[in-house]
Amino acid sequence: MQLDNDSPWSAALVPGWGSDRNMQMTCIVKIAFQWNEQGELTPLPADQCEICYQDEYANDDPETGSVCQANDTVPFKSGFEWLLAGTLQPKQGTTQQVLSVAFHHPEFRHEKKIIATGKRYWKKSIFGLIPSEPEVLTECPINYEHAFGGQYLPDGDKVFQYDANPVGTGYYKARDRHDSKPVFLPTYETLPLLTSTKSKPTPAGFNALSLTWAPRDEGFKKLDSEAAAEGRCPYPQIFSKTLYNCAPLDQRFESAPPPGTKIQLSGFSDKDITVVLPDVTAQIRLLQVTEGRVKKLKPNVDTLLLNTDTKMITLVYRQSIPWHPIYSPISQILLTEAELNGTAEQSAHNRVNA
Repeated sequence: MQLDNDSPWSAALVPGWGSDRNMQMTCIVKIAFQWNEQGELTPLPADQCEICYQDEYANDDPETGSVCQANDTVPFKSGFEWLLAGTLQPKQGTTQQVLSVAFHHPEFRHEKKIIATGKRYWKKSIFGLIPSEPEVLTECPINYEHAFGGQYLPDGDKVFQYDANPVGTGYYKARDRHDSKPVFLPTYETLPLLTSTKSKPTPAGFNALSLTWAPRDEGFKKLDSEAAAEGRCPYPQIFSKTLYNCAPLDQRFESAPPPGTKIQLSGFSDKDITVVLPDVTAQIRLLQVTEGRVKKLKPNVDTLLLNTDTKMITLVYRQSIPWHPIYSPISQILLTEAELNGTAEQSAHNRVNA
């Protein structure tokens, strides 16, 4: 099976195993726009929106770093999810700032908030350990290194870590008891804010969760590595179709927000930004040509990526195509843009018969 990409977007064709436990090719189409201060969108070329073929980690190390960019080429996802990467740009002199991502549409409403607080640490008091007074906020990456969690690897066998985010901070058990350095609280939290070292909140963030962290790791532990090495299906008979969903649970939905949805980003810079979710589905022409027959495919958008540093909004479309390396007939997958080629089906016929 071969992909011919005549579109202005990034695209890839990747073999793998589908959610039905059968072999398939997965076609991924990635379409990006950049917004300006007025929220107006400009399409970006493919070389400014390249497909990511594996999870990329801070420090290039999944043991010590969070996911910077999630793998685009997973074979399936359940429903729709959104992710956000960026850097906190605090207002001058403030010790706390609310970061909000809100979706506004008559048929789709959703808002997520996290609270950014200046540097604090656990300090001793007559009431036990309590948070110190926050310092003034400074510029800070919005990542899980600055969310609740932590890890301590002593010389012995026992590891002290917060399984939902080993790379974070504030988890008091994950400290070196022989080190006098203070245990800092997280910069990013959700309400209610931490008041006790006994608290075990969900790490606050907008970006992808590592597949090595709880609870995502439970699904991957059930995969059959021996079967995968032998070219057989690694999935058990019963498994979660959310295996490859990587967003926090409160950023996952049954379906995508409709085109025209207003996305308001508040607290990420000195002014709020509102962008309108573009309607690009109708522009995608994805065709499968097999033995002279042309079949129109309808890829589904399942991931929205926002980046407040690069001011980019990106949509990831996915299409599963049944395939077997031995028994499937030779096929061509043609990707074109409808606006540039309104008669894509006829063009496909012409290319096949040329």
